[in-house]
Amino acid sequence: MTHQPVVTCQATEYEVSLLPENDINRHVYTITVQYRGEGRWAVTRHSSCLGADGTWEFGVKEYDRGDNWLNSHRFDLDTALRLAREQAPQIVVNGRTAAEVVELTRPAPAPDDDPICGDQYDDEICELEPGHVGAHSTGTLCWDYAPERPRPTP
Repeated sequence: MTHQPVVTCQATEYEVSLLPENDINRHVYTITVQYRGEGRWAVTRHSSCLGADGTWEFGVKEYDRGDNWLNSHRFDLDTALRLAREQAPQIVVNGRTAAEVVELTRPAPAPDDDPICGDQYDDEICELEPGHVGAHSTGTLCWDYAPERPRPTP
């Protein structure tokens, strides 16, 4: 029987962003936490690297830096992720922070949105909206309300 080498898998990069994954602008508001070996991680954005003092410095190549620089720009994973999360809302692109972009792109509630009463659907009048049926939710199932139709007289 031949010896089979052990296959290993290792996460080497995290994306940290305030913008949701499907947002068209996410890539420009994303910070990357990258594994650099020996249990040390770098917090990067484009061609800059975050230091322990919270300032971004151009250049991420380890070979042109001394030990002092590396020690102040490499972290354990928990610290790197914490620093990236702290910086994510503050990223500025075209004069807007990530936090401002999130606020600007958050859909506003429609003016005719009414609160949902949570009553069970039973085709009876909604207690929240007298004169209407519907506007109910069962957790994952919602249906619209409609004006109550006059019932035909026999």
